[in-house]
Amino acid sequence: MYTDGIKGITNNGGGFEASPAKPHTNDRQLSGFPNYNNNDPLTVGFVGGDVNGDRGVINVQLAELKIWKTALSETVIKQYSCDPTMDQSHPAYDYLAGYWPMVDGTGATLKDNGPFQADFKLEGAYSWEKFTDLMCSPSNTNLGVLVPKNSDIPTQILSWFNIPRQENWALDGRVWIAN
Repeated sequence: MYTDGIKGITNNGGGFEASPAKPHTNDRQLSGFPNYNNNDPLTVGFVGGDVNGDRGVINVQLAELKIWKTALSETVIKQYSCDPTMDQSHPAYDYLAGYWPMVDGTGATLKDNGPFQADFKLEGAYSWEKFTDLMCSPSNTNLGVLVPKNSDIPTQILSWFNIPRQENWALDGRVWIAN
């Protein structure tokens, strides 16, 4: 299991201690050859009973969910883990089974934007919450293009006054807000 591109289980309890800072990263092998053919519905979220087992209580908030028909490499998982989109540029796009971006915000359905359009019916106690936090922190290698710099201030002010920038002014800043 990967969460935000990091391999490991981070839940606490049930005799198993882990945290986001120190996740449990040992692979867990299912005994025998598992057969997933059944008539049970796919369930996402809290499920009571022995599904929690020795890994503690499963308690998560989901911002999006992608299910694949193939195993993804760790490199692909890390590269795309903070990408809240899904299009044909993804190297495993042809193996996508379902993509629930969870941006519906209301109602009792999670829309599937994947190829099978298998929407989830919400049941039990649930609530929609606005998820405004960043899923992942921006890379420090491109932080300069994500936040304004001091050199942007004069350029931005000139833009607000509709004064065209002259090349001989040698301003390095960029305009962040056009209107």
